[in-house]
Amino acid sequence: MLNHRMLHMKKTVARLVSIAGTVVYGITGLIAVVYLFGAVVWMHAPPIAALLVTLVMMTPLLILSWILRRAGRPSPRQAWYRVRSDGKLVRSNARGD
Repeated sequence: MLNHRMLHMKKTVARLVSIAGTVVYGITGLIAVVYLFGAVVWMHAPPIAALLVTLVMMTPLLILSWILRRAGRPSPRQAWYRVRSDGKLVRSNARGD
């Protein structure tokens, strides 16, 4: 059975992993915009070709960020725990009873 400190640590790690996924999404979007601007505006590359190349380059980063965000989200089947007034960690149902 998980004690309160381990449960708090698990939630904190999940939140940090989810934030990391969000940061990777943002950085990936910024990199894609800068690359497309440089390729199309400065180098006069065809826009469709530049979009396809960008998509191929960004796919691994988007997959990584999706995995991180999914890993940070709690499972819907995960048990809910709460701390009673006497300090004991008990399992409760989804309603919080």
